[in-house]
Amino acid sequence: MKVKLKKCVRSLVKNHGRPSPETLNTYEEVFNNKVTHLKSDNSIDIDMKWTTIKDIILDTRKDIQQQNYCSSRKAWISEETWKAINERKDLLTRRDSEKAQYNTISARVQCLCRRDYNQYLNSICEDIEDHARTLHTKDLFL
Repeated sequence: MKVKLKKCVRSLVKNHGRPSPETLNTYEEVFNNKVTHLKSDNSIDIDMKWTTIKDIILDTRKDIQQQNYCSSRKAWISEETWKAINERKDLLTRRDSEKAQYNTISARVQCLCRRDYNQYLNSICEDIEDHARTLHTKDLFL
C-alpha cells in the first residue's frame, strides 16, 4: 500500500520590493525628529535606550506604512462611502463592539456602495446616450 502525503503549500508573502527614495526620506526625517531627545540625554541606562529606540523604530515604520497604504479604490466609490467603510473596519477591530452595531453599519455600507455604483452606471449610460444622440459613433463604442 502506498501512502501519498499532501503537498506543503507555502503562504505567499507580498513583497513590495525596496521602498521608494521619497519613502526612505520621510522615514529618516520622522525617525530623526523622534530620536533627537535621546541624543542629549545620557542619564538613561542602555536597556531603557534600547526599548525606546525599538519603540520609535516600530512606531515610525507603522506611521510611514499607514501614510503609504492605499487600498485599491474603485473609481465609483464616494468619500462618504469610504468613511463608512473605514468606520466599519475600525468597529470590526475593536472586540468590545456589539454585533448589532456592526450589522447596522455594514448594511449602511452596502446601501451606500449600491447607490454609488448605480450612479456610476447611470453616468456611463448618459454618456453613451449623448454620444448616440450627437452621432459620435467612435466615442459610442469606446
